[in-house]
Amino acid sequence: MAAHPELRAAEAALEAAELQLRAAYDPVALEASGAYTRLGLDEALTVTQLPPPGGVALPETQTQLSATLVFRPYPFGDVADAVRGRELEVRSRHLELREARAGLEARALVAALNLQLAERSVALAETGQAAAQRGLEATQRRFERGGATARELREARSALREAETLLHNARTDAETARRNLRALVGDTPAPSAAALAALAPPDGGVPATLQRAEVPALQAELGVAAAERALWPVAQVSYAWNLSDETALTASLESRTLQPSLGVSYRDPGRTLPESAVRSSLTVGVSANLSVGALSALEASARQAEAARAGLEAAREGAALQEVALRAAYGNAARDLAGARRAFEDAEVTYAEARTREELGLASALETQGALLELLQADLARRSAELGTLSALLELYTLYALPPSETLSEPLPETQP
Repeated sequence: MAAHPELRAAEAALEAAELQLRAAYDPVALEASGAYTRLGLDEALTVTQLPPPGGVALPETQTQLSATLVFRPYPFGDVADAVRGRELEVRSRHLELREARAGLEARALVAALNLQLAERSVALAETGQAAAQRGLEATQRRFERGGATARELREARSALREAETLLHNARTDAETARRNLRALVGDTPAPSAAALAALAPPDGGVPATLQRAEVPALQAELGVAAAERALWPVAQVSYAWNLSDETALTASLESRTLQPSLGVSYRDPGRTLPESAVRSSLTVGVSANLSVGALSALEASARQAEAARAGLEAAREGAALQEVALRAAYGNAARDLAGARRAFEDAEVTYAEARTREELGLASALETQGALLELLQADLARRSAELGTLSALLELYTLYALPPSETLSEPLPETQP
């Protein structure tokens, strides 16, 4: 399935989410900044008016450069929430990929069996057209001998026209089914009938709808934790060591993320007295969000989490009902298939008996042809029941986002764009 656009899009989305997750786990981040400032000086302030001795010339420009290394020894606080959020994004994208693969494989299998059904319909229509042709010829001979009426002759001709129309429609449907299958698998042959017959119902699992509903519920819990953390005071501690009047080395840590940082800064012009006398400094600070809006944000997050949990519970109930309905539909389809197979076996016996009677001279070729037509109709009904059973079975695989290729004994053909 690697070449199909729908699958490529899902794979690209998953790869992007995985890259974002790896970026969140990056142990070191480098930040750099720079600034250039041009000052507008007060022309009324002369150099001689500045502090002695002799005054000081004011600079007309300022330059500031800094580089900081931020270390992430382990996820904590806001960083842990960001990592968890990206993990949930990866989980969601992975589910979408499995849903896309399961859906494409199900479509390919149904298209393959639908083509087989269409080809059997063509065979049945060809047999019906041949029988109608022989019936018209027999009616024509009887009419010439006076054994058939003009009405019977018209009905025989009408039956032939109807059979020819059915044959044309069957061939058109078969070509359409062939194109549909080729659009999915190209010229690669579909799995054999034995491989399809070996496809068993999945043992069970978590329905995809329930898996999707779990992600918003977990994201809402992250929102509540972040809103609660926004109410906590944040402590910061930093130590600055002045290497020179122009450069300084700074180490800092804050309680919100517990990410230590180490930075170096440069400024021109450098420090002057009395700042130049300070060789190092230790700063400890605390900040807190005292706005009433923070409480409202927490309440809103709690309500969103409550709504997400209710949605998850509704999804769980809906998934359970859907699972029961799909398994019941599959059971009904399997029973219909068993009945169609028995009818086909009976038609085989009837056709064999008709051939034997014809060989013994006890029945006409037309009767044998009629038995063959009934056999083909029974075969068509059997294959139609097989298609219905496979469709019901694949609905279960799609329910769990389970690609059939993971259980088939033969590999599925690769889908073409």
